[in-house]
Amino acid sequence: MALTRCVSFSSSREQAVEEAQARAEASQRMYNTWDMQEEHMVQIHISPGDAITDWAVAGGPRDCVEQFSKLRDDPGVDYVGVTFLNLPKDLAAVRDYLQRFGEEVIRPLSRNA
Repeated sequence: MALTRCVSFSSSREQAVEEAQARAEASQRMYNTWDMQEEHMVQIHISPGDAITDWAVAGGPRDCVEQFSKLRDDPGVDYVGVTFLNLPKDLAAVRDYLQRFGEEVIRPLSRNA
């Protein structure tokens, strides 16, 4: 089985959750203006009051490693794709973000496989 998870990676869990919530709310406003999103998807994924961590991997490095480890250890899951919720807009910042994610999340996960 292949899964996709939204990711909000930051220095702290609080900051990652705050950034993910802001992005989710912005996405919901955008989808509502298009009137194209299936109603049940909006309710499940980006309803106000839902815990971001119910549908996204959000937090600092340790939080993300822990959440991805649970997915990796599920015998029914073969692949997890990611969509970054709080990816910076500046190219240099994107490069730094992805470098940190690789070093602080992907590398520890691959060592513990």
